[in-house]
Amino acid sequence: MMRWLGVLAVSAGLALGACGSSEKKKDEPVETPTVAPKSDQEALVGSWSDGASTITFQSGGAYTWEESRPCGAPPCPSTATSGTWQLRNGKIYLDPAEGGDEIIEFDLMDQQSRLALTSAKQNKTWSLNKR
Repeated sequence: MMRWLGVLAVSAGLALGACGSSEKKKDEPVETPTVAPKSDQEALVGSWSDGASTITFQSGGAYTWEESRPCGAPPCPSTATSGTWQLRNGKIYLDPAEGGDEIIEFDLMDQQSRLALTSAKQNKTWSLNKR
């Protein structure tokens, strides 16, 4: 009888030990993928929009900027400009085809998926999402 009790005790101990070893410890860090950020020049290339404004920076230095004006019902009037862009001294320099250069301050946020633009010339700030 004692022998059977010993076997049961050992079996129960092994079963409980096996259950505990398969569980993850709460203190173990969860691995998160790391993505190296792109340079500002690379990160800016693409289309950015907030629904009313869409700006597209091409890698070759061309850009287009479309803005819809608020209205009661679509289609709403819109304007579009295009020209060339450069990144210099941490600012975007726009050279529209119709003239009137503009310097835009910018900030890339949320792992380079959001773009905040500020124009002193237009006295305006935009927050755009990468498309």
